[in-house]
Amino acid sequence: MDVFAIEQNNSHAFVNYMKVIEGSIVQTHTVEIKKRLEERPEELLAFSITNLRERFSSDAKTNIVNINPGLTGSFKNEGVRPSEVHISKRAVGINPVAHLSQQSLLLPGYFGNFGKVCHTQVDGQGIRIRCDTSLFSCTNRPLAFLGVAKSDLQFVLFHHVNDTGTQTASYAAIKSVSQSMLTGNAILNPIPDTYVINYLVNNIDDIDVHRKNVDLIDVSLQQMGSGKNSLLCMSGRIFEGNSLIKGVKVLNWQQ
Repeated sequence: MDVFAIEQNNSHAFVNYMKVIEGSIVQTHTVEIKKRLEERPEELLAFSITNLRERFSSDAKTNIVNINPGLTGSFKNEGVRPSEVHISKRAVGINPVAHLSQQSLLLPGYFGNFGKVCHTQVDGQGIRIRCDTSLFSCTNRPLAFLGVAKSDLQFVLFHHVNDTGTQTASYAAIKSVSQSMLTGNAILNPIPDTYVINYLVNNIDDIDVHRKNVDLIDVSLQQMGSGKNSLLCMSGRIFEGNSLIKGVKVLNWQQ
């Protein structure tokens, strides 16, 4: 595990780092930081944790800190091979835009390859989509996301539970489309540019049999556009009623 602690005075902050393996301290390091105006200790610590882990090539699965480093989100996939992702305010400065849960996901209706109609079914706290042989499914009606500029980026968090591994990555994507695309007068490419799929949490492309019936949070970084006339699409081998789709969260990152 990695252990981090921060102490400070009026002009400087000191971040102490210890690497602990099987109860023994195997490495220590102290960083001195000259403070600037209005920097909070949470921000300094979050910045230092990232740099120290990169500097010492740390792959520790557990971090212990003496203060909360200002996390915006913390998501963990349980199971035989658990994994987790943390999003820090210091790192990205993001704002929540939308949280689509069961009712919001159910209302629009969905289509798949070649405009095929997909069928939805309520199941517990989520929905299942059946759109056989299709690798994606998109909402029939456009959605609107307020407070989004064309230059912004978005973290999209896709929460689902697969009946078994699917041998492909799954993610949700949102893209603003033109009116001509919505009326069928232009070629529709509903999947936006997806810059990053976080491989800490896409569960080794879902091939691991131990991921059966495990809550999965798949995170992508993308650019939806203006937020108007937006289609929500989901991608993966999850549209044969074999995945319980529990929600989609959108977090906006202003550039």
